[in-house]
Amino acid sequence: MQILHPLFSGYYSITPDAVRGRLGATTLGDGIELWQGFLIEFWITLILVIAVLGSTNKSRKKDLYMFVIPIGLAVALGHFVAVSA
Repeated sequence: MQILHPLFSGYYSITPDAVRGRLGATTLGDGIELWQGFLIEFWITLILVIAVLGSTNKSRKKDLYMFVIPIGLAVALGHFVAVSA
């Protein structure tokens, strides 16, 4: 996995701006104000933190190694809601 990162970052650096568009951009989308972006980021981070704390709690009686499913679902939910195409 660590080998893929330099390959993709190299692709990003040699791609012309006209073709690249907003590839890998960390800016707000069109029509989204700063406070709206902050609110979206706050809520998806809160959902992720609650999922991590709830699924890795040692007092859970269920299988402790199944914490990856709710964390993965929280990350997927955050991407589906907050990342535009």
